[in-house]
Amino acid sequence: MNRKIHFDVSNLALESGGSGDPALFVHGFGSGKSSWRPVCRGLGNVFSFYLIDLPGFGESPAPRHFQYTLENFADALTDFITMRNLKKLT
Repeated sequence: MNRKIHFDVSNLALESGGSGDPALFVHGFGSGKSSWRPVCRGLGNVFSFYLIDLPGFGESPAPRHFQYTLENFADALTDFITMRNLKKLT
């Protein structure tokens, strides 16, 4: 039986800024939110940007029983978007 381990997305390391419709920046494998800082410096007057570290990356906690699958990362992103009530998201 595959039990889903819930991750509390309020614990994700986050940087945000700018103004306008929201944009969410997600790092790749072996990286973190800091990789997006140079991009966001130029977008602050275009978007309200959110840089996050996925579970177990950068400054976000690594839950003991979290399974690092694309499905679980997608679930964490969906939960983050829902928690922040992000509409018109890029």
